[in-house]
Amino acid sequence: IMVVRTGNGDILGGFATEAWKRQEGYSSGRSFFGSGQSFLFSNHPSTKDNLSSKGSGDNDSSSSSSGKSLSIYKWTGLNTYSQVCDVEDGQIAMGGGGAFGLVVDENFSRGCTGRCGTFDNPPLISVSGGRFDIEDFEVYGFERSGLATSIDSVGSTLSLRSMFSDEYPSESAQ
Repeated sequence: IMVVRTGNGDILGGFATEAWKRQEGYSSGRSFFGSGQSFLFSNHPSTKDNLSSKGSGDNDSSSSSSGKSLSIYKWTGLNTYSQVCDVEDGQIAMGGGGAFGLVVDENFSRGCTGRCGTFDNPPLISVSGGRFDIEDFEVYGFERSGLATSIDSVGSTLSLRSMFSDEYPSESAQ
């Protein structure tokens, strides 16, 4: 599970079924992986209104606690663009078919969101344009048995190259 808090206070993220890693046979193109169990989420209140106005409200599940809601965007079955780890471009992303649903850039300090066919989601933030600065970024990993294997808050100085590529030494080794 990846959770992002933007500089504007929006909370968004996604659940990816596979570990984030460079794919075998990956070259300069993108190689999507993951499954239809993946989803995106957002606390931005107008995402539900935007989705409902398009007549696609079936994909939106909302829960509310303390007056705040969480919109969840499930896999539509339209394509298999669940997740991608693009080391060369320095980004991880979820969703596709139109724009990416959620992108986090190389140094975990910026991202963007847009409407995508994979999850039939609107942009997941409150400001127009879909671009945002990342205030906090957390990643939680789970084993298939459901027990947490690691709970890490990833700092903004960590790079995708050090996390996902054997070609680059980890920052702790430098």
